[in-house]
Amino acid sequence: KAFKLLLYAIIAGDKRAAERFDAEFKSFFSTIEDFMWFRLSVIRKATVASAASNEAYTIQHLQAHLSLFSPAYYSRNGREPLLYVIVLLLSQQFAQAVEYLSQQKSDATSAYRLESVHLALALIHSGLIPASTDE
Repeated sequence: KAFKLLLYAIIAGDKRAAERFDAEFKSFFSTIEDFMWFRLSVIRKATVASAASNEAYTIQHLQAHLSLFSPAYYSRNGREPLLYVIVLLLSQQFAQAVEYLSQQKSDATSAYRLESVHLALALIHSGLIPASTDE
């Protein structure tokens, strides 16, 4: 049953099927990488409806789901701070990834301040984040 629902969610890009799969098979994915692969596979453009007019699963749905948990959850309580950065980058939360890397709240992330500048410059150059945040 798990594999049928998994395949349906991926093929149809159906938000309800993906959420149902997560609810029924909580321990199916043993790593965040596997979970992200599944969720990224389900994503569809917002304008594309899946079969039977079900709501398409979008990147905004993934971002909302990921925000339900703290950075400590993804970084294994700070032991792997770059894992959270990878989750943010995969879910197109580029500015948040730079911000997380630049934080000095723990010894682990303070070591990545220089890397956060390099990442920000690359993202600005690619047009993925604005050059300034003037409001």
